[in-house]
Amino acid sequence: MKQLLTTICAIILLFISPLLLPLSAFADTYGSGTYGNCDYNTGCTSSSSNSNPVSSAVSAATNTISAFFCSAQAPSSAPNLYEIDVTSTTAKVFFSPAGGPYDQHYISYGQGNNSEGYGIDLNTSQTSGALFYVIEQLSPSTVYTFKVRGGNGCKAGPWSNTVIIQTLGSRSRATKKFYPNSQAQYVQAPAASWWTQASNAVKDLLPGAPNTGLGAPKQHASPVSHGSSASQHTVTSSSSSPSLWGSVTNFFSGIFHAL
Repeated sequence: MKQLLTTICAIILLFISPLLLPLSAFADTYGSGTYGNCDYNTGCTSSSSNSNPVSSAVSAATNTISAFFCSAQAPSSAPNLYEIDVTSTTAKVFFSPAGGPYDQHYISYGQGNNSEGYGIDLNTSQTSGALFYVIEQLSPSTVYTFKVRGGNGCKAGPWSNTVIIQTLGSRSRATKKFYPNSQAQYVQAPAASWWTQASNAVKDLLPGAPNTGLGAPKQHASPVSHGSSASQHTVTSSSSSPSLWGSVTNFFSGIFHAL
């Protein structure tokens, strides 16, 4: 009986889990590039990596179901994210692998100081060297935050340190290196004061000033007698200034016309 209930629960989860998956499960398809491992003596070897939206969704659903029955051992330590080489639209991420056991690594990144939003899932075998991955299709002159973690089957390991980078300008052909002790600075714009927010809200609710049809004050030249040269001064015509009652009438008239 217990085995029957377990089977029924697994079938139900298989159908409803795609509706419960976090958005990060579908972020595996963002970007493209190559990954491989690096050895300080022999250099780097790379292989192509392709992402498929359907296979990623199925894989994520399978991992969600397996998590309920998972007996795998999680990676013993976090990877070390130690360098990111940046161009205008790419970021080459270098990291030492997580502590074993592991069979995959996940690179997570987002814009600004958000390290989540997009991601790349890599199937990686045990290696003594470092790993790298080239992420493409980034926006020029944009700040991104990266982090990495390892995984073993259905068990995920701890996250690595984060590194903040900024892609170069769209016309740049150079490459810039970022390290944990030399990162890009992300400065978030300060929020408007409560008075400014309240003032903007009131302006949005109230109509604009009504058009009274009155012109601007006129300037009049008044000559000075006794043979001296004429000087010019400004006189505001009393006829051009509306009365208090006229101003109030025009204001409410404008509100009724606006309605």
